[in-house]
Amino acid sequence: MLTAFILAVTALMLLPGPNVALITANSVSHGIRYGLLTVALTIDSLWAVSAHHAHRFLRRRAAWANRASGTILIGAGAVLAFARGK
Repeated sequence: MLTAFILAVTALMLLPGPNVALITANSVSHGIRYGLLTVALTIDSLWAVSAHHAHRFLRRRAAWANRASGTILIGAGAVLAFARGK
């Protein structure tokens, strides 16, 4: 089992991902300038996608915090009332 895992990881490390394949193909077909442009645009698009997902995560977390805050306060009140013996 461990040998299969090591072979799979090694194969995945040696194979280029889609970005590397695109950059290599554009560099070979159109030259270094076009390859560097592809690198710049690939990095730019990755930043845009990452920013989009971070924004969605923060929005969802804020919505959850707004919903959960009332529950937490009610729970804290119940604990305090129980501790006082009421």
